[in-house]
Amino acid sequence: MKNCTLKFKTVIIGAGPAGTGIIFNAIRKGKLKELLEGGLAFIESTGNFASGTIGKYLVNSDSNGGVFLECLNDTGTDWFNHLQADEKVKSIAEMASNPVPLELVGEYLHRLGAALKNIINGISPSGIFQNSKAISIYKEKSGQFLVKMQTTEDGKVTERLIEAESLVFAMGGKQDFENMANSSITPSLKLKEFEQKIFLTDEFFTAPGLSKAEVLIRKAKCNKVVVIGGSHSAFSSIWLMLNKMNGIEFEKAAISLIHRGKFKLFYESKEKAWAEGYGDFTEADICPVTQRVFRMGGMRADSKDLLRKLFGLSHQREERIELLEIDDGGDNSEILKKKLNEAALIIPAFGYQPNTIPLYDEAGVELMFSQKPLVNKYCQVMDVNGNTITGLYGIGLASGFLPWGEMGGEASFNGQTNSLWAYQHGIGELIFNQLMNAGKVMAI
Repeated sequence: MKNCTLKFKTVIIGAGPAGTGIIFNAIRKGKLKELLEGGLAFIESTGNFASGTIGKYLVNSDSNGGVFLECLNDTGTDWFNHLQADEKVKSIAEMASNPVPLELVGEYLHRLGAALKNIINGISPSGIFQNSKAISIYKEKSGQFLVKMQTTEDGKVTERLIEAESLVFAMGGKQDFENMANSSITPSLKLKEFEQKIFLTDEFFTAPGLSKAEVLIRKAKCNKVVVIGGSHSAFSSIWLMLNKMNGIEFEKAAISLIHRGKFKLFYESKEKAWAEGYGDFTEADICPVTQRVFRMGGMRADSKDLLRKLFGLSHQREERIELLEIDDGGDNSEILKKKLNEAALIIPAFGYQPNTIPLYDEAGVELMFSQKPLVNKYCQVMDVNGNTITGLYGIGLASGFLPWGEMGGEASFNGQTNSLWAYQHGIGELIFNQLMNAGKVMAI
């Protein structure tokens, strides 16, 4: 382990929207050169830089198009001016006030990533390792991290070691089929007995996944579907069924949405919510910074449109969907079981678990991570006992980070934070400040 070939001050594992968000904070503060000259490396498992896997999904964004383009204009530099003439940028600009197909967002971020790579590669001793995977990490007695990395080029795998003072996990989230299948709807109702029908959202949202789901429905000769959950993923699943499935029509109440608790709608202000007839919120549901209702936890875009139709807040009613709230006492278990038995397809929209890399101490003993959440309020990764692991940070989908302070967000929010804007601003800034100040937590 001592024959380390590469040394950097900071290594960011994952170069998608979350990991590269830290770079935009550096640019905005005029400190990119300082960050890179200190020694920064990215380890990215794909050939994509900045876009990650976002472009493979068939659904639309939860954010309006203008949000994605802000970083082209608010960095205080002219480094991204040339992208203004790009056709993908123009297409998104035309949808500035509307949701954007994630396939288009992925293409745009790919172009943005190419510009970002040129900037980073121009400043030594930074490094970008694409088509590379971090296999394991050792935390040495000195406090340094030793990362074992495998890079695949032309079918050949090369193994290298990288030493770093600080690490950032930015690898997104994962869904585990067995974990989902072993979940319980009620104490007496397990998903395991229906596992042949289960389809995970991460696959369902892709073109191959949607095609497989269509085959499954046709084979069953039944167009009844059950979606379980109350998140954007649950509504995005339904939106795909209603708008993207080829030749499959859903009759009244053919899609059952099984959920716990109330659904929440995002509004720019409480006045706008009231004006539309929506008042199911309290002061704890209003962001103190922006005054938006359910700023973090509310349904937006296509999901909001669907929910408005179900709530009767729209002129158009949606009768193909029925809402079934879970009785935690189990009183409606039989009704729910009947729906699951009748369904050709079951989609549990339970969110994601964080992607991590095995971490060992100097004696070779694996350190187990906290899972819910992975990080504390400072984006510092915690061990299974809730203790912070010095020098290790986490950002992105499934990290479990909850906004606070000037980042805003409603006090009642306890979901998963996944926002490109937040990665390029408050959340990324929180990590950037600590990287630049040897782990000291700086105000945001």
